[in-house]
Amino acid sequence: FSAFKEGYASLNPYMITDRTREVFFRKPGSLRGKEVYLEKLEQCEVYACDNVAQVFVDFCKGCAILLGPCESSVFVRDCEDCVFWLAAQQLRT
Repeated sequence: FSAFKEGYASLNPYMITDRTREVFFRKPGSLRGKEVYLEKLEQCEVYACDNVAQVFVDFCKGCAILLGPCESSVFVRDCEDCVFWLAAQQLRT
């Protein structure tokens, strides 16, 4: 059970954290309008191709991030050398 608990964060489709040099896809219908958290990513590519409520992007470096339609705000904090493609009502930095 302890091994399951340690790997649980990697199973959560709404949170991607502590990853390096990986590519992540979230297909249409997979996020179901929920909040999405991207945290501590380095040289990753993230393609969230679904409607979301809010997105929080924190402490990312050298990433390419595409975010589909966001109903509310996208928060981008403490990121370096990242490229973003966003469709949101509001961008907060």
